[in-house]
Amino acid sequence: MTIEAATSTGTAPESPTRNYSGADRLIDAAGAHGVELCLANPGTTEMGLVAALDRETALRTCLVLFEGVATGAADGYARITGKPAMTILHLGPGLAYGLPNMHNAHRARSPMLTVVGDHTTDHLPFDSPLTTDIEMLARPMSGWVGRSRSAETSDQSVVDGIRAAIQHRDVATLIVPSDHQTDVTQRISVEDLNGYRGWQAHPCSRPADSAVEAVATSLRANDARPVFLIGGDAIETRCRTILDRICRRTGGRAFTGTTAARLDRGGDRPEFGRLPYFPEDAVAALSSAAPLVLVGTKSPVAFFGYREHPSSLAEGVATLTLSTDEEDSYAALVALDEELSGLPVGASTATVRVGGQTAALSDEQGLDGWTIGSVAAETMPEDAIVSIEGGTVGHSFFAASQNGPRHSVLTNTGGAIGQGLPVAFGASLAAPRRRVVAIQSDGSAQYTVQTLWSMAREGTDITVVLVSNRKYGILNTELQRLGHTSGDLANSLTSLTNPSLDWCATARGYGVPSSQVHSVGELRAALRRAHAVPGPTLVEAVVG
Repeated sequence: MTIEAATSTGTAPESPTRNYSGADRLIDAAGAHGVELCLANPGTTEMGLVAALDRETALRTCLVLFEGVATGAADGYARITGKPAMTILHLGPGLAYGLPNMHNAHRARSPMLTVVGDHTTDHLPFDSPLTTDIEMLARPMSGWVGRSRSAETSDQSVVDGIRAAIQHRDVATLIVPSDHQTDVTQRISVEDLNGYRGWQAHPCSRPADSAVEAVATSLRANDARPVFLIGGDAIETRCRTILDRICRRTGGRAFTGTTAARLDRGGDRPEFGRLPYFPEDAVAALSSAAPLVLVGTKSPVAFFGYREHPSSLAEGVATLTLSTDEEDSYAALVALDEELSGLPVGASTATVRVGGQTAALSDEQGLDGWTIGSVAAETMPEDAIVSIEGGTVGHSFFAASQNGPRHSVLTNTGGAIGQGLPVAFGASLAAPRRRVVAIQSDGSAQYTVQTLWSMAREGTDITVVLVSNRKYGILNTELQRLGHTSGDLANSLTSLTNPSLDWCATARGYGVPSSQVHSVGELRAALRRAHAVPGPTLVEAVVG
């Protein structure tokens, strides 16, 4: 039995009460299970879900203009809250548009529920134009993939997905045929709803005592020169605080990974260096480790393979694992600290810290990667969330902000570009009282530029620092590393000129106020204005 079809005028018939559908059951179960945000780019096969959301007022729902914005925003939301948002995508092609930022979320260990509509079950055998193998598309970017069985069990299907996303800190994809959304069914019982509300995830397993003892024994050796590489939950401030003390006990050094899902910095939080991006620099940073201790992460590998450099960045280095990315790193570090309690605690200068720039910048200076990153760090408000996408500014911002006010940094964990703006949007939805600063390179911004419209529509407090160097800078660097002297064709494939992008016009077209700046003084003034007013603002910082 299905909900009555629309009349010939294209509008649903009026009725004082609406039948309770499988989609209603799904949305009610998701809300009871703690889902509070839905990011939607729906199509025909998701209209049952839209109708259910129209009835459910507790779930905040935001329209986005592109599926990659939905999945990227859900990633940003999860990095701040630790909870999954729900996305609604349209069939296989809609899912495909969202896959790059699902990949980034998968690498960030961000819980996310991706709901994908499919054709009605009786229509699927006809292989209509939009029919695809949705499971096959979803599987590489998801830790869990499921398909609803009926309208009557749609609540259990979505609950299975939510629990998988939370328990495994990963993307869960649920495929829901259109008839499973619109078929009429019974309401969820109060008992079942209360059961959904009361569910708790299993805690992460503790690392084996033998792993802690092996690391402690190695670090007590007279010739120990430990280097710690941390990732996952080990990046949390409470873990870094303990690790800072362990480094001072052992004379050790520590690095976070090259990228981090969320790194809380500033104030009195311990600051470690980031493992360098290029393999030769990373190998040099790790080569003296005796041993290399992995905490919440795997042995590091290069982003790309180069013939003259190893893919394994710790090749030939004695390596011990204190905790895996599936284990409780805090418990592991507490246990290790207790094992080493007999060693004296030295000064904290042994901790690797990023070098900062101390010289003040004059207002007359022009803009480049270093000055933009420095001014962004100088002007950001207390407790800001900073989303960084683009190598032009990343290093300088990290260097300039290490002793600045408290803030959280979100970086590109999976390398699929087009993450920065959606992640900033999702983070702002998650923490509306915190100013979000999106430091965004111009080339990668074009992949999800539609996020500006959603920022304007939702009134999120986001300052976009658009770094306009009018080129794909990383590709120029890679060509140089290849030993190639760029000719006209190579230059044309890395240049964003002829015509140049008009970012101020683009932002205004999406409803976001904008300005263009060319000097340090102009950038300072523009960012301070932007941070002080509600809603989104874009500041185009022109390099050169």
